[in-house]
Amino acid sequence: MDSKTFTRHLALLGVLAAGSAYATSPPYPDVLEAGHTAVWFDSENPGTGWVLEMLREDRAAAYWYGFNDEGQPIWRFGAGGIENDPLEGTSLVFDDLYEGSGARFGGAFDPNDVVLERVGSAKAKFASCDIGSIGVTLGADRESETLDRLTQTMGAGCAPINGTPGFPVKSYAGQSGAWYDPDRNGEGITLQWMARDEAVLYWFTYDLEGNPFWLFGVGAEEDGAIVFPVLHSAERLPGGEVQLTEWGSLALDLECKTGTLAWASMIEGFGEGSRDLKRLNTLASPACPTVRPKLTDLYDIEVTAVPLNEQLGLLVLDVADDGTVLGISRIDGTNNTPWVLSPEPGAEWVSLGGPSIQGGWPVDVSQSVFLSLDATHAVAGVDWQDGNVQPAIFTRDDSSVVPEFGPGVFGLVGASANRTVLTGRNGDSQPWAWNPVTGVRALPLLHDPEAGIGVAVAAADDGSRIVGVETVPRIGTPPPEAGVQPGTQALAWDREGNASLMRDPEGFVLAEPGACSAGCNTVFGARVVGVPHDSPRKLNPWFWTADGRFGEFKGFDFTLADGRPNWDPEIRDSSADGTIALGYARSMAIVSPALPPAAFLWTQATEVVVLGDVLLELGLDEPHLPTGSFSARALSNDGRRVLFWLNGNAYVLTLNPKVP
Repeated sequence: MDSKTFTRHLALLGVLAAGSAYATSPPYPDVLEAGHTAVWFDSENPGTGWVLEMLREDRAAAYWYGFNDEGQPIWRFGAGGIENDPLEGTSLVFDDLYEGSGARFGGAFDPNDVVLERVGSAKAKFASCDIGSIGVTLGADRESETLDRLTQTMGAGCAPINGTPGFPVKSYAGQSGAWYDPDRNGEGITLQWMARDEAVLYWFTYDLEGNPFWLFGVGAEEDGAIVFPVLHSAERLPGGEVQLTEWGSLALDLECKTGTLAWASMIEGFGEGSRDLKRLNTLASPACPTVRPKLTDLYDIEVTAVPLNEQLGLLVLDVADDGTVLGISRIDGTNNTPWVLSPEPGAEWVSLGGPSIQGGWPVDVSQSVFLSLDATHAVAGVDWQDGNVQPAIFTRDDSSVVPEFGPGVFGLVGASANRTVLTGRNGDSQPWAWNPVTGVRALPLLHDPEAGIGVAVAAADDGSRIVGVETVPRIGTPPPEAGVQPGTQALAWDREGNASLMRDPEGFVLAEPGACSAGCNTVFGARVVGVPHDSPRKLNPWFWTADGRFGEFKGFDFTLADGRPNWDPEIRDSSADGTIALGYARSMAIVSPALPPAAFLWTQATEVVVLGDVLLELGLDEPHLPTGSFSARALSNDGRRVLFWLNGNAYVLTLNPKVP
């Protein structure tokens, strides 16, 4: 949605177009939090809405804008707070709503002319972060309105604790809130930086005749200022239609506590001018200035060593949401078997596969191994008969090959978050995907398969998107087709199996996807094809979203001082909601001694976090930690548990979200 369309929605308060301002946030029934700072609307009352500001110490401010019976603009405001009632639950209560009038716009404004009349009260309740209702009492009349979220305030909350890929919290996010000129008490503005890095402003003032008047606009940061190229006024016509009028423009130059406002109107009598501003209130979140949090600011972190049974020679490879880990025994080279260990105190490793596992079917540890969501079974690649390689399912009581494959080699590489879609590469080095409905199917490449190879690495839970890699040889017979760039290229297949290249917003082809969210609407990977050899973008990890967001990981320098690549990163896993990625980087430095491998997490809130730094901050007593060899192995579906290796030992790092 462009700014012009969104601006009209702010006034008409229609239903948001698909894929616009923000990702839908998770429900928090009967809870009020900083993230309820937003613009709210009722689709049954076009042209009216509420601006809510959640403040510190459970206080709040509310601003209502709409029209009187004659269709002329009016506004009301109130100060209130959170109240908890054992019968009614949690509410946002405003005992006094006031309506302003009397003063005149611009140089004729006199604060002594302002008349504030108490007109009623209001109480709001929210069933989630996105839906609520508000009851308003005006004299003897009581009415109720539905509250649907129209905006998501940057950094305020009601979003994953890790942030949402593509919606970074900027340093100026804390400028959101109410501002006024102390010499002009009785009018002011409310500003909200939205998650999509645009600002929405409402100016509650008076017209040239002393009637209440409000203006609104959408702006963006330009050279340190917030520029609103168009402000609109509004009125309701006799037929009920809301008419917008371009009133002028406005610019804000804000620090955390003070600032200036400058306007220029195209409407006769309003002219142009400027005002000195002072912050009227401070939002509960975000702070001003806004500082990028550390992982330990967001989570209480625990690190647990995984006890390894030396007799089994376990290689620990996956972790479930409940903390159960999956290991593969390596008693000898021909009988690798899966085992699980629950997180319960005193638990012991339990074999999967039942009696049939004793007859053979060694797990191929060069393929991927996955633990089910409920930690009751595993999926792994096996050499099960006469060189036929395919995925098999191991439960506590039995084991069986995944059906519908038939003879051949089907190496297991990836699985959907819910483990119902499997992906990989066959014996001809071509990609495949399997699900219980369609069975196994080949996935096409974009050119003659004899000139390249491919592999499918991750999939959506419903199979609607599968991502993988196509590698086109730089030399050889036959040569690459005209227009095909040699090297590794990222592909995405749709539900029908149609393949397309994955590109960044500049048109460069992405190279190596490694993981995706449950819907595969957020994909994580590394490398960009076609950029200059000495460009830091050549190896940088990235995220890509189906609705057009894209970004490269920040917070860690993957290059040398001269810009040449220094680290070779890869993405190993991601959370089901697509807000956390787990990666691993090997040093490419030629100098000796080479830097040890580094495991890292990425979130939009923290950017890249090196696990070794986190462990040092936590004071983990591990020999040689500063120079230890890390390997990132797996991330639980909920993103709360990280499985990693350090100096030959396996650990689970648990992330417990801190209460806001």
